[in-house]
Amino acid sequence: MEKKTFCAMIDCSRNGVMQVNQVKRFMDYIQPMGYNAIMLYTEDTFEVENEPFFGYLRGAYTQDEIRSIVEYGEAKGMEVIPCIQTLAHLPALHQWREYDKIWDIDDILLIDEPRVYELIRNMFATLRKCYKTNRLHIGMDEAEHVGLGKFLQRHGYQKPMEILLRHMNKVVEIAEEFGFKPMIWSDMLFRLKNNGEYHVPDTEIDDELKAMVPENLTLVYWSYNLRNQPHYEGMLDAHKKFERELWFAGGVWNWVGFAPGTSHIELTMVHAMAACREKEVENVILTMWCDGGAECSAFACLDALLKCRMIYDNEDLSLLPERFEKIVGMPLADYQKLQLPNLVAGNDNAVFNPSRYALYNDAFAGYLDPNLLDGGTEDYGKHVKALAQVDKTHYLGPMFESMEQLCRVMEIKYDLGKRLRKAYQAGDKQELTNLLDDMDELVSRIEDFHTAFFDLWHWVYKPYGFELQDVRLGGLQRRIRTCRKRLAAYLNGDVDAIEDLEVTLLKAFPNGEKPSIQDIWCNSWHGSVSVNIVGA
Repeated sequence: MEKKTFCAMIDCSRNGVMQVNQVKRFMDYIQPMGYNAIMLYTEDTFEVENEPFFGYLRGAYTQDEIRSIVEYGEAKGMEVIPCIQTLAHLPALHQWREYDKIWDIDDILLIDEPRVYELIRNMFATLRKCYKTNRLHIGMDEAEHVGLGKFLQRHGYQKPMEILLRHMNKVVEIAEEFGFKPMIWSDMLFRLKNNGEYHVPDTEIDDELKAMVPENLTLVYWSYNLRNQPHYEGMLDAHKKFERELWFAGGVWNWVGFAPGTSHIELTMVHAMAACREKEVENVILTMWCDGGAECSAFACLDALLKCRMIYDNEDLSLLPERFEKIVGMPLADYQKLQLPNLVAGNDNAVFNPSRYALYNDAFAGYLDPNLLDGGTEDYGKHVKALAQVDKTHYLGPMFESMEQLCRVMEIKYDLGKRLRKAYQAGDKQELTNLLDDMDELVSRIEDFHTAFFDLWHWVYKPYGFELQDVRLGGLQRRIRTCRKRLAAYLNGDVDAIEDLEVTLLKAFPNGEKPSIQDIWCNSWHGSVSVNIVGA
């Protein structure tokens, strides 16, 4: 099927802002795959005139940097499209007193507040100076509590759909003043019709609602996790009831930690791309979000991006390895070793991510321990050897060095807490003494991983945001040292007990039909590191 736009979206807002030269190199890889556009998702990570705190200390792109990317894309026949937020998803602005007036609730802007529209106008004015395209993604997704905070206090209750549409029309009007044709994530139009639910294919779209949605507004139906082609098709049909230009946005699952979860597209995007082809959706975006702090970059998604393009075109997937190696210059089998850190203990879907949650799971009070299955330690040892064989002189080599060092860490860390608790409760002081050496070695391996990840980060991103990785990995090292100190004190007879290890842990995640590592879904640092309140 002939396409209009096939686009890859790079998340530049979750603490990692990709260097300009790396955005260009990324375009070099995906343009031969059949991509003719990229989106730069920048919540506050572009400098805005008259808004000095917008993107402050966050690595925001300057106007010259964006223009450089746009010009490079133009030379390659690739459109560069801005993707921003004009309703919610602006948490980084929350910390600045300059913006105290603009919040309704959570990170949702206060609709009808003049300062909000002054900010949006300044954003659009700056974007107009940087981008040549007339397309502009203005966001507006996941604002479920709109109108229920300061807006409610100020104006009393109004129907959320009414105030959302009022805001939408006002923002679209401003966008048109600057010559932009805007698009939005469509979920709020469905959530407010369906009591918070988005994926409802039989949603009734009446003439009154259609009339309130601006005619020149493009709807972007996003879905990353549905596993059923007819469901995708039903939602596409529901969107077509609006009689507006329609895009689809899928995801290639790089947002589950240090290692990509791109194997998950076998269950999701395979069906989504087939549905887009069946329903003749001509404009497609593949998103690469950076939840949790941009630990896994867009460069880890090249295989998934190529496969999605080939499925959309209904190409013979047996040609995937040959095409991939021709474009990327690396055997596909080697490249896909990036997923190995999550493929342990029987796990065959890398979207389930023990290399994040078991890494930060506490050594003494690790509430995830009861769900960790045996075999992970041995698998990590095998993965170290497999990753050691990948050619790290390749341009993408820093990714493989980082994953190898991560697996070396996990070879000890994966079930350290289980081994400590078992030996302690059995009174096996010899094993506990052995584990002192393991903890010393673990601290050393974390240091090696930090070095590799530092190199990877500063190869891909601007330096801003890495301070949080220092806090996390440095905190992990410090915590292991603390646990070792307490264990040594117990073995030396300085204390009578280790209270944390006395506890019989509960199973926080219930098992399915049989125990599986896929019973755990924990995709955040703060959700793994402690059951105590982080950030209070």
